[in-house]
Amino acid sequence: MSTLSELIPSGGTQNNIEFVAQGTLANGQTVALRSDGKVEAVTQTSVTGSLGTGVEFEAAGTRDLAAAYSVEDNKYLVIYTDQGDSNKLKAVVGTPSGTNTLSFGTPVAVSSNPNQYQASKGCSYDATAKKIVVSFSDAGNNQYLTTFVATISGTSVSFGAATILNSATSNYVHSFYHAGAGKTCVVASLLSSGLLRTCTVGSTAITSSTAANFSSSQTEYTASCYESKNALGVIYFHRSSTDYPMVRGFTLSGETATFGTEDTLVSEKAGTSSIVYDVKNDYACIIMNYITGSSAVNTCQSIGVRFSSNGSVASKTSVTQVFAANANTGANAIAYDTAGESVYASFYNSSTQIVNQMAFSSNAYTVGTAITWSGSGSTNYPPALAFNSNNFTLGGFYRFGSSSGRGAAYIVPRLSTNASSFIGITNAAISSSATGEVAVKGGLSTGGNLLPYAPVATSKVVVESTSGSWNSAVFDSNSNKIAISYSSDNTSGRCAIGTVSGSSVSFGTPVEFSSSRVTWVSSAFDSSNNKIVIVYRDYGNNGYGTAIVGTISGSSISFGTAVTFASTVTNYSNAVFDSSNNKIVITYEDASNSYPGKAVVGTVSGTSISFGATATFDSNLLYNATSTFDSSNNKVVVAYEDTNNSSYFYAIVGTVSGTSISFGSKVLFNGVTSSGSQNIKCAFDSNAQKVVIIYQESTNGPSAAIVGTVSGTSISFGSKSTVGTTGHSTYQAICFDSNLNQVVFSYLDNTNSLGRVAMGTVSGTSISVGTPITINSANISYVNSVFDSTANKTVQFFRDASSSPYPTTGMVIDVTNTLTIGSTYYVQDNGTLATTSSSTKAGKAISTTALNLVDPT
Repeated sequence: MSTLSELIPSGGTQNNIEFVAQGTLANGQTVALRSDGKVEAVTQTSVTGSLGTGVEFEAAGTRDLAAAYSVEDNKYLVIYTDQGDSNKLKAVVGTPSGTNTLSFGTPVAVSSNPNQYQASKGCSYDATAKKIVVSFSDAGNNQYLTTFVATISGTSVSFGAATILNSATSNYVHSFYHAGAGKTCVVASLLSSGLLRTCTVGSTAITSSTAANFSSSQTEYTASCYESKNALGVIYFHRSSTDYPMVRGFTLSGETATFGTEDTLVSEKAGTSSIVYDVKNDYACIIMNYITGSSAVNTCQSIGVRFSSNGSVASKTSVTQVFAANANTGANAIAYDTAGESVYASFYNSSTQIVNQMAFSSNAYTVGTAITWSGSGSTNYPPALAFNSNNFTLGGFYRFGSSSGRGAAYIVPRLSTNASSFIGITNAAISSSATGEVAVKGGLSTGGNLLPYAPVATSKVVVESTSGSWNSAVFDSNSNKIAISYSSDNTSGRCAIGTVSGSSVSFGTPVEFSSSRVTWVSSAFDSSNNKIVIVYRDYGNNGYGTAIVGTISGSSISFGTAVTFASTVTNYSNAVFDSSNNKIVITYEDASNSYPGKAVVGTVSGTSISFGATATFDSNLLYNATSTFDSSNNKVVVAYEDTNNSSYFYAIVGTVSGTSISFGSKVLFNGVTSSGSQNIKCAFDSNAQKVVIIYQESTNGPSAAIVGTVSGTSISFGSKSTVGTTGHSTYQAICFDSNLNQVVFSYLDNTNSLGRVAMGTVSGTSISVGTPITINSANISYVNSVFDSTANKTVQFFRDASSSPYPTTGMVIDVTNTLTIGSTYYVQDNGTLATTSSSTKAGKAISTTALNLVDPT
C-alpha cells in the first residue's frame, strides 16, 4: 500500500479509522501500526544485551588503557602502553560492526618516547572540533603534560604536533569534554597541586589553553566528568597527605574556571577511581578502590555525588561496597549509556575482567549480574570503556591474560519503543481483539485523555481533632458516601462519614465502633448487603481479630455487635469484598502462633457477620500483608513479605468457595531484602484487568509499582517502575480511578519529609508513573486513599504531622490533563504525550482538549 487512505475499511473516513486492537487500549492511547494491520499501544519494552567475542588488537603486552568513541567517524580510538615496544604510547582504531563485533586497524605510535607505565591517560572526544584528544604524562620528556589531536581516517589514525600543557612533572592525567563551554578539560596531579587545563581544540592541535589549580596541595588519582544539569565540570582526586578521596565541581566561562567548595567523600584511604555523570539519577557516579583492613586489600566502592549550580556538593548517596569484602578488584573504568540511561562499570576482579550494569536504589549504587569479558587479566592494569551512541553498544578494552590487548563490544540492555510506528490516538477504549476508532495522522484527536494525568492537591480537612492512626477508607456506592475508620488517640476505634462535593470533602460526627484501643484497621463495602465491614485488632479482647458491620445513614453510621473472626492476636488484618461470591475475605498474620499468614471468609447478614473455617496461605513468618479482589478473574490476591525468605515479597491467589478459601502457590515479585518497608498495598485496575502493587523495593529504598496478571490460581508480573522518588519512602497507599482509568499512588517521601501523590497508567504488563506532587509539607503516616465513583474523585487520608496532635486528615485529589494551546506535542518512547521534543511528532494543540495530528504527507 502506498497511502494511508488504503488502510481505510469500508464505511471509514480518512481521519477516523477503525482498527482491531492488539491488547486492551485506553481512551486517548497513542497507538502504533503493526505489520498485521492491527494497532497496539505505544510502549517501551526491555531488550537484553549480548556480549561479543574479544578481538586482539596488540600481540605484545599491553597496559594502562584509555578509549573514546568518535561520533563523526563511528570509530573507537584505544590508547595503551605497548610493553613489547619500549613502553611507547600506542593508538589503534576500532570499527564496530553490527551490535557486538569489533575489528581493528594497525596500531601506531602516538609518541616515540617511552612512557614508563604511566597508569592514567586522557582520551576524550571533543564534539566541537569533532576530534579525539589524547593527553598523557610524557616520561620521555620530563613527565610533562602533553596532548595530541587525533585524526581518524578509515582504520588508521594520525596525530598533529604535540602541545605541552604543563612543563613540570605531571601524573594521573584525565580528560573530558565540557559540552556547556564546548571545551576539552584536562586534569593532572602535580607534586604540589592539582592542575586543570581548559583547552580549545583545533584541527590538529590545541590552539589555546587556560590553567587553573583545583587543589593547592599534592593530589593523586584524578578523574573527571561533565555534569549536564548544571553545566559543571567535576573533578575527583585524593589528597596524598591523607589519601582521602575528594571531589570538586566548577563552572566555565570561556576558558575561565570558577570552583565550588571541595568535599571529602569519605575519611578512608582510596586509590584508583573512575567517574561519570548519571543523567537519569542526577549523580556523578564514582567507583574507587579502598585500601581497607589490616591486609590492605583493595575493595571497590561506589558513591554518587549531586551538585549545586555553583559547583559545591549538594548531597551524596551511601557508600556501597561493590564486591564482597577482601575481593581484590584493582583498576576500574566507567561509562554512561545515554540511550538506555544506565551506568556501566568494568573491574578486574582477582584475574577476571568483568563489566556490570550499575543499579541505583535505596540511595546507593550497586552492580547487577557480572558479565565476564573473554579471557582473563591482571588486577593492576586499567581497562577502558567507551559508549557508541550511533548503534548503542559499549566497547570494552582490556589486557588479555599476561600478554596481548583485546577489545570486545557489548550491546547494552535498554528499553526499546515502537513510537516510530505511531499512527494515531484512540477515540475511546478498545478491548483486546475488538474493533475501535482511532484518530489518525491528518485528523483531530479530542476527548481530554491526551496527556498524562497530573494530580492536584486541594485543601486539607481534619476528620477529628484527636491523634489519629491506622486509617482505612472505603466508598459506599449505595449512600454515595466515604467511611473513614481509624484509631482515635489510641484509646478507641471511630468511623466518620465523608461527603465529596466538587473539590472538597466534609465529615459528619465520628461514631465509635470500639471503646477499646484498635490497630490494623481495615474496611470493605459489601455491595450485596449495602454494608460497611470494619476489621481490626481489638485490645479490649486480648488483641483478637474482630469485625463489625456498619450501616450508613446520611452523614452518620450505626453498628451491629462486634464478632471475633480469629481468637488469636492478629496483625496486618485486611478486608476485601468478593463480588462474585458476595463474601468478605479477611487476611491477617497470626501473631500468637509464629506469625503465619491466614485468611477467613465472612458472610454478612443484617447487621452481623459470621465466618467459615480458617485457611493458611503461608506458614512462614509474615509481614505487611495486603489484598485486593480481581473482579475479572474472581480471585483474591494477597501480597506480603516473607521474612523466612530474606524478607522478599510474594503474591498468592485465593479462590472463594462457599464459606472457605483456598490458595495457589506463592509467586515472587521482589527478590530484594525489604525488611522494615512499613507496608505493601495493592489495587485492581478494572480497565486493564490487572493487579497493581505498590511497595518499598528495598530496605530504606524508594516506592516501586509492579503489574500482576492473574491466570487460574497463579499470578505473573511485569517489570517494576519506581514511583516518584529515588530516596527512602514508606506508608504507601493505592487506589484505582475508574473514571480516568488511572492508578493513584500516595506515600511518605522520607528523604524530604513530604507527603506525595503520583498517577500511574497500566499498559500491558507494565506501568508508567507520572511526576509526583506534594500534598503535605510535613511527614504523613497511616496513608490511605479511596475513589468516590459518584463524584469521580480520589480522597486521600493520612495522619498529619504538621498539626498537633497529628489528626487524621482528608483531602480531595483533583486531576488535570489539559493541552497548552499552540504548543507542539511529541510522542515519548513510553507512549505518553509531552512538549519534550522526540523523533515522533504528534501534532499541535488547537484547544485544551484537541490535538491536530500531523499530516503523514
